[in-house]
Amino acid sequence: MFISVSRDAKLTLCEVDDFKRLHVEAADRDMALEEIKGALATIASFDDNNFWVGIAALKALSGRAGDVAGNAVLTP
Repeated sequence: MFISVSRDAKLTLCEVDDFKRLHVEAADRDMALEEIKGALATIASFDDNNFWVGIAALKALSGRAGDVAGNAVLTP
C-alpha cells in the first residue's frame, strides 16, 4: 500500500490490501519534500528520510476503520 499526496494536500491510501510494502508517493513528481511533510503533518512524523504513520491513521485513510471483518482478533 502507499499514501499518495496531492499538491492540494489530499491524502489517498492506495492498494490497501498490499501489506508487503508501505511508502509515500507525491502525486505530482515535482512536489518539494516540505510540501509532502506539510500534507502528512497531521498523521505522520518525520525523521531522517522516514515518515512514521500510525495504524489508526492508515485505517482512517482506508475507509475501513469501523469494518469488523478487517480487524483481527487474537485469543490466547
